[in-house]
Amino acid sequence: MTANEPNLPESDGRQQFNVDQVLEEVVSPLGLWQWFIVLYLMLTTPTPPTFPVFANSSPPHRCAMEPRVEKFIQENSLPFSLVVSHLGPVNNGEAGGAKTSRLSNGCERFCLDWENVNLTEIFFGGEMQWNYTEHCPSGYVYEESTLYYPGSVVKEFETVCERSWLVPIGTSVYMFGMLVGFFVGGWFGDYFGRRKTLWLFSCLEFGASIGVSLSPNFPAYVVLRALVAVGNTVKMCVGNVLAMEITTARYRSLLGAILALGLDFIFRALMALYAYLLPNWRWLNLMLMATSIFGLFYIFLLPESPRWLIAQGEYQMAVRQLHAACVFNHRGNRAARVLYLEQLSAKAKIWEKEFQKAKELSKFGVQPNKRNIFRPHKAMIVTTILVTLVVFGITMCFFGIMLYTNSLVGSIYLLGFISSLTGIPSTLCALVVYRIFPWRKRPLMVVLSISAVFLALSALDKVSITPIEDLVLTICANFALIFVTVGICMIYVYVPELYPSSIRTGAFGVVFGLARFGSMLCPYVNDLERYTTHGTPLLLYAGALAVAVFIVTFLPDTDGLNLADFLIVPREVTVHSTSTSV
Repeated sequence: MTANEPNLPESDGRQQFNVDQVLEEVVSPLGLWQWFIVLYLMLTTPTPPTFPVFANSSPPHRCAMEPRVEKFIQENSLPFSLVVSHLGPVNNGEAGGAKTSRLSNGCERFCLDWENVNLTEIFFGGEMQWNYTEHCPSGYVYEESTLYYPGSVVKEFETVCERSWLVPIGTSVYMFGMLVGFFVGGWFGDYFGRRKTLWLFSCLEFGASIGVSLSPNFPAYVVLRALVAVGNTVKMCVGNVLAMEITTARYRSLLGAILALGLDFIFRALMALYAYLLPNWRWLNLMLMATSIFGLFYIFLLPESPRWLIAQGEYQMAVRQLHAACVFNHRGNRAARVLYLEQLSAKAKIWEKEFQKAKELSKFGVQPNKRNIFRPHKAMIVTTILVTLVVFGITMCFFGIMLYTNSLVGSIYLLGFISSLTGIPSTLCALVVYRIFPWRKRPLMVVLSISAVFLALSALDKVSITPIEDLVLTICANFALIFVTVGICMIYVYVPELYPSSIRTGAFGVVFGLARFGSMLCPYVNDLERYTTHGTPLLLYAGALAVAVFIVTFLPDTDGLNLADFLIVPREVTVHSTSTSV
């Protein structure tokens, strides 16, 4: 046997099944097997949460008028703002903020005989003063500009004026779908396994995505988007855990960074490109979700997590998965590795029998249930509460800053693409930080603090004079988004390491599910633009991140090593019940 071939450790009956050791010495913790899984997950998990950046784009609007009036407006090439101010009272509060291009919105028109009124006097005789108004009887006309997406959901379903409250409601319902997805995905992932759960909810996501593009009305659109949220969130939740469980601590940040690169950059950048090429939200949604069709093959192409199998006492199946990974990673010079795994498989049969015997004697159930997840040790309850509050603040700020793009001046396509570019440095930063520092907590506190500082600096926009409107706000918001995205990448590694394998996806789902209340609030925080100074939401996000940093100080630190597979380790199965797993 050569020096680079793995040696079968000498063991007695008390040798642990150390998954990390098998990955390091036999399978390889970063081989073709791991690359295939993580790239497959990344390419089949699009980013529908940011779809409202374009779908909810709300251009300035006015009442649609009689053909005679519309013809007069067109023949005289009247500016949109002038038409609005002469047809009825101007609603400055609906679109909100200090964005000058959005000050002119007409939700009502003057009660006049528009078929016979003197239009020259109306439009060229000064602004009208009339006491009686009526709601727009024929719908609305929207201003055309590169600042707005032309074929938005808001425009098609006319969720403006007295129906404008439906827009943040729609976004919040989607976030509620994400909340449900984290809870359901966590439970399903622990009970049925990672692979089956990913396949089931990929089918749901794909079917609901088609339904969204066929939505006949706004309520149907909102409900189907919520189902997309459930499916997509389960894929993110369980896929992230699976990626963490197929490697060792040294490479978890790398695999997590690859998943984050798809979510935070590739699909967001593609969405900006698709939006530019496809001026209709229905086709935009189809193109954005197109790759999810390949998720229908998860059941055939993805492996089950060896760590989850061990947590269920299925040691032989776990060895088979590791054997397949070894064959995939090592095309040549693998005889000794295969021999090692065959010997391990023989021991796995004994371990399974001992496990089942110990389970019966100690009444120790490895199947996840409410007792495991919701009634663990007191210290774990405290940890869950604290980490939920931290993730609450981070997710509220992450989605809030991304969706705040609609309140900034500039081409919506350019702003969307610039926002997606923040995913590159943030992903690289998260990768480098966790490769250099073994601790999880302190780097997280630093990046969240930096993000809070940039958000606080956005207040300088009020006192700065720049040649480009909203320049300071745009710069500060995007730098803050870079660092809060780094925080998202870090928290996706940190949170799973706080829990054992037997309840990992369940606990992960509980934490991120409850934290979705933060993302449900962000549309209303951004809606403060209507009533307060431009940029106020960013200051509130700065405060939320500062609170999150303070809470992180009370959390335990991890380094990704020596983590348990079980919440409670039965004495009878100390021979193999724990492992240094993720």
